[in-house]
Amino acid sequence: METDKSLTITVSPRSDEMLGIIGGSGLWNTPLFKEFQEEIVRTEHGRVKAHVNRERTCAFIQRHNADPDTSYTQPHLINRRALCGALKKLGVTRVVCFSSVGSLKPDIHIGTVLIPNDYFAPWSLPGYHTDHKAHFIPSLDTPMRRQLLELLHHDSEELQGVTIRDGGCYTQSKGPRFETKSEIRFYQDYGDVVGMTTAGELTLLQELNLDYACICMVDNMAHGVTADGDTLTLKKFRDAQDTNQEVVETIAKKVLERFLTNDRTELATTRGSSR
Repeated sequence: METDKSLTITVSPRSDEMLGIIGGSGLWNTPLFKEFQEEIVRTEHGRVKAHVNRERTCAFIQRHNADPDTSYTQPHLINRRALCGALKKLGVTRVVCFSSVGSLKPDIHIGTVLIPNDYFAPWSLPGYHTDHKAHFIPSLDTPMRRQLLELLHHDSEELQGVTIRDGGCYTQSKGPRFETKSEIRFYQDYGDVVGMTTAGELTLLQELNLDYACICMVDNMAHGVTADGDTLTLKKFRDAQDTNQEVVETIAKKVLERFLTNDRTELATTRGSSR
């Protein structure tokens, strides 16, 4: 694999803000955070493995590897209360969630980057509050989302040819299996992409009064959604994830470059690495 040289990024210091990044399967093996130090954060809902840079201006949590007691956690078993609570405890003020999704629409193709402005999750989602504060109005119209769109729509040589879609509804299924064709037909009436994790995180981040945004990478056409009769397989899904990983890493690097609060940070990227 070809490995890029370390990149030194200089950004304006903003000591009052800390960035949190929640990574999904698209950032499973990324080297972007290899210089960050591992920390075990204890919350009232459980322990969480996080990685924090030495300036303590950015915290990265891999949602599927956040439990210190296991190497991989399935989507429906992720301790979202602990994960989001750990970010809050670390001092994070704004969060970007990366999510691998399937497309519910034939015109939203594999490789599209979608920034949702709504989500559909009528199932039971975790919450923090047991009193009247649990009754809030969900919204994805946040300052972080607007700044993220501005960043991604800015002329970027690294993202040339990548479709950036402003808006769309993220639909959350329970997982861990992929959805049936009948379930997908149901979701199509309400959503544009489908995933297994992010709606729960967005709900909790809002309860914690953190600024947040979500980046969805379309890694597959959902089961039965196709314009040419092609059939979804795990191999096709994983091959697409491997292909899209470079784009996900490029976006993550741009996010760090734009939002990090330290003066200088070292980032190394490996192109084409496998999950």
